[in-house]
Formats: sequence, C-alpha cells, structure tokens
Amino acid sequence: GNEQMVRFALSKCDTYLPHETESPIVIYYGKQDALVLESSTLELIRQLKERKCDVKGIAVEDCDHNGVLSKVENLIEVMSSLVGDAEEWAAEIAKSLGVDKSLSMPEQNSIREE
Repeated sequence: GNEQMVRFALSKCDTYLPHETESPIVIYYGKQDALVLESSTLELIRQLKERKCDVKGIAVEDCDHNGVLSKVENLIEVMSSLVGDAEEWAAEIAKSLGVDKSLSMPEQNSIREE
C-alpha cells in the first residue's frame, strides 16, 4: 500500500527525491493516518530538507489518510495555510457560488506546522 511506497521511495532517495527545488513543497498529513505513518512523513520531510528543498509538513489533528480535505474545517485550514486569511477567501468562494458563507464556516484549530 501507500506506506510501502513511501518506504521504497525513502530507500531509493537518491533516485526519487528532488534536490534543491525552486518551488516550495507542502506536505499535509493526518495524525491518525494508518496508511502512511507519521514517522515516514517526517522522514520524507527531513530528507527533502537535507536536499535543500523548501519543504514544510503540516499535521492535521484527528484526521486519517483521506480526511485531510474531506472535512470542511480541514479544507479551510489547508487553504488558509496556502493562500492566507480563511474568512477572505471563503467569502469570495461563497460569493462566486451564490451561497451564504456563514452557514458553512466551522471553527478552525485542527492543523499545526511541523
């Protein structure tokens, strides 16, 4: 499965991991992910940093492998970490969809940067 793929990639890091990327890399992962273990994700981040890549890992609390973007509150946190203020972009998205954003804005607090 996914964990085996990550372990394989880490074992072949000279082949599969980039060196000195110009674009930033953001890795989101669920703290309760049973498919790709947190230790493997942190090792991947460490190896990318060793290669001078601009990388950061962001842990999503109370989240499994597929839950990072499946919950609205997690999606809000992820988007905010990428593009800025959640209220501002959520209002723009709601406006473009013709919906009342106040009906779907849960509390934020579920992710943290590693």
